[in-house]
Amino acid sequence: MQIDVVTPEGHVLNGPCHSVTLHAHDGSMGILPGHAPMVAELGAGVLHVETDSKQVKEILLSGGYLQILKDSVTVLATESWELDKIDREDASGALDTALKMTASDDATRKAKEKAIARARALLAHA
Repeated sequence: MQIDVVTPEGHVLNGPCHSVTLHAHDGSMGILPGHAPMVAELGAGVLHVETDSKQVKEILLSGGYLQILKDSVTVLATESWELDKIDREDASGALDTALKMTASDDATRKAKEKAIARARALLAHA
C-alpha cells in the first residue's frame, strides 16, 4: 500500500506502508492493504504509519481529508507537525486564543471548535 500526506506547504510523507491509523472527525480508524475505497473528513490527532520495513512514523495533523483508492492512501492535511517539534508554550497560547474566540453563528462556532481541537491536540503532544 502507498501513502501520500500533503499539506499546503508540500509533501510531508510519501512511500510504501503496511498500516495507517488516524483520527477521522468522528473517531479513530485503521487502514490495511485492501481497504474499501472511501473518503473521510479528518479530525485533529496523530497519523501513525507503519512502513513496510516496520519503521513507525507519527505526525500530528490538525484536520483535512482522507481518500482511499485500491492500495493508495492520500491525506490532504490542513497542517502537520513532527511530534518532537511541538512547543508547549505555543500550544498553550493557541488553546487560550481558541477558547477566547467568539461564536455568534454556526460558521464561527465550527471554527472555534476546530481551533480548540487543534490546540488541545498540540498541547497533548507537546
